[in-house]
Amino acid sequence: MYLLKLANPGTITHLHSAPEADSKQHFKYVFVSLRASIKGLKYMRKVTVVDGTQLVGRYKGCILITCAQGGNFQIFSIALGVVDGETNAS
Repeated sequence: MYLLKLANPGTITHLHSAPEADSKQHFKYVFVSLRASIKGLKYMRKVTVVDGTQLVGRYKGCILITCAQGGNFQIFSIALGVVDGETNAS
């Protein structure tokens, strides 16, 4: 995420992890919104859609994405996150 912010100044990222019993860090949540998405948001229609999909396989969790619609009726990605589940805390 450091390199993402370095390559795209103004990008917002947040990573949250929790300590485990064996003193390792356990991944909980990640949030990413690119600077281009943040700047373009003011030109979008005033409807925002949030959707999520479950991850299956080795890594469990949920991918959440927020999108808006542009003036040419095209989908515009605002932000995305990977969380452990669709809960109020995440």
